[in-house]
Amino acid sequence: MTKNNRFSYLFILLALFVAAYIFRPVLPIDETRYLTVAWEMFFRKTIAMLSLNFEPYHHKPPLLFWAINAVWHVFGVSRWAAMIPIFIGAAAVLVLTEKLTALLYPARKDFAKIMPWMVLGAVSFIVYSTLMMFDTIVAAFVLGALYLFLRYCQTPTKIWPIILCGLCVGLGVLTKGPVLLLYVFIPILLQPFWKIETLVLTKTQYFKALGVILAVGLVVVSLWLIPLIQEADGHFLYWLLWEQTVGRIEGNFSSSHARPIYFYLMFLPAFSLPWLFFPSFWKGVLKTSVLTPPSRFLLSCVVPAFICFSFISGKQPHYLVPLMPFLLIFIGQFIYTGNAKKILMTSLTMILVVIVGQGVASQTIFKNYDLNPIIDFYQSHKDADYAYINKYQGEFGFLGRIEKHIDVIEYNKVSVWLDEHPNGYIIMRYAALEMLDGYRVHLSIPYRSKDLAIITK
Repeated sequence: MTKNNRFSYLFILLALFVAAYIFRPVLPIDETRYLTVAWEMFFRKTIAMLSLNFEPYHHKPPLLFWAINAVWHVFGVSRWAAMIPIFIGAAAVLVLTEKLTALLYPARKDFAKIMPWMVLGAVSFIVYSTLMMFDTIVAAFVLGALYLFLRYCQTPTKIWPIILCGLCVGLGVLTKGPVLLLYVFIPILLQPFWKIETLVLTKTQYFKALGVILAVGLVVVSLWLIPLIQEADGHFLYWLLWEQTVGRIEGNFSSSHARPIYFYLMFLPAFSLPWLFFPSFWKGVLKTSVLTPPSRFLLSCVVPAFICFSFISGKQPHYLVPLMPFLLIFIGQFIYTGNAKKILMTSLTMILVVIVGQGVASQTIFKNYDLNPIIDFYQSHKDADYAYINKYQGEFGFLGRIEKHIDVIEYNKVSVWLDEHPNGYIIMRYAALEMLDGYRVHLSIPYRSKDLAIITK
């Protein structure tokens, strides 16, 4: 691969983002929720305390929302501007994958150069890299932290790699919370298992590195926690600092996504497509020693964390995303034997299929996720009061640039609420037309697996 096209994968990544922007609506409920949190931060001019529907929001740390707000202050509030931090995170994953591969396999420079293409063509990256979510950015910080730790192992007389490693850890915690420590510290603690001959630390250097990483990471996180503690009440801090972690492990609150222990086994093969099913991978595994030091490092990054996540009650498929670059490097070492064209064509085909698929979906399935008709109605009746039936997750806040609280009520309180707000509107998701009996329907659209209506008396 020549110098002229070495980073051409970034242009393909950009094409993937442009296609997502053109063809795909902001997807409820995750993308709409996080953009609404960012919008309320922008509107309220706050930094420490997050809100959703103008109520304290303790489910996520602030870094992604800070990044989106920083971009909005330059380019104005828009979806495309909000995608810039996500693009930077995805690009960082590709670049850092190449750098980590080059460090692990210094004699295989061409392999390092082809690895970003393998990541770019993997289902897990294609699906999640353009979404307004946290996991691709977390993957970038995990890759950065572990790459910098290895750089420190390479030249332990230099302190800057381990300081930057701690910075990645701190920023990663500010992106998605303490789960970042699981991704990073398991492979670091397993250094005796994967110890690479050219990357050796003395005990003093090793514990010095751990201390610096933790100290720098703690300082970074404290820059947010200290002002937050001064602003928040005890209930908010309990949910943020304790329940969001312990509750997800135990699965004891409604949004913890409790699932069975085997849940991730159903997704790992799909996330590794198409590379896991290349015959050359399986032939290489059978013919070659799998447990070389670089392979042991990569497996240390994947297997223990995968097992830990399997035993944690709260599970979501995208929790695996930060593990995938390491798994793909492990797979790639057996697939790549000097034929870059095969890998390039496979990745480009995967990207093309996804782009065309999104174009088709924009005229079919994505219409069931398009909330613009609701937003258009809201813009024409902005001064009215609004209520949402059951659980509102910020689906309309960013899209409508909503500047006030939306009431959340039960279905049996509809008549009471409308009596108290005679000029108000209720937005409700319904599965049966009988739920609309006795009410005036101003608008009804297909929404996900049901329908969404705006009603009054």
